Amino acid sequence: MHMCPLTPNAVVATLAGTAREVTNLQSVADGGQRLDVGAAIASCKDTSLGGTGSVTISLGQGQGIYDTSGCVTVDIDGTPYIYNYDTFSDDTDSIGQGLADAINNKYISASYSSGVISLQSTALGSFTNYSLNVSVTHGCSGPIRECDPYPRAQASGAAFTGGAGPTRSQ
Repeated sequence: MHMCPLTPNAVVATLAGTAREVTNLQSVADGGQRLDVGAAIASCKDTSLGGTGSVTISLGQGQGIYDTSGCVTVDIDGTPYIYNYDTFSDDTDSIGQGLADAINNKYISASYSSGVISLQSTALGSFTNYSLNVSVTHGCSGPIRECDPYPRAQASGAAFTGGAGPTRSQ
């Protein structure tokens, strides 16, 4: 007997990920979506994989007179995860770990090490190649040449990669 290797949370994420919009029905109990249970069950096959991505964070040594503050945002499949930073108290590691903590949930596993946030979908299937975008805002109360540098963030690509298996029904 083949056992599905997914955890209960991953099964929920996989089912949610294979849902498709049903716009022409007047009344649907699940909020306008129909679950593609066949695709979700197919994701339990050994050939299914979850998408992965990464974000690289760096913050140069502050030598300015004024601190820089702002936020680093990682947007995964339309959901923003934000870490507010201040160069007075933050460094590369605190920003990276703070973002990983903000992202880590039942759908996305996030871990931080040495300037890189590693991201892994807990669901399986090609639909887990989620879009990935990062942005940094920054501000300083002094002249720019007297401000600390602000963090840099770069995504591994425009989307997770490697997700394979069932696709969303159209």
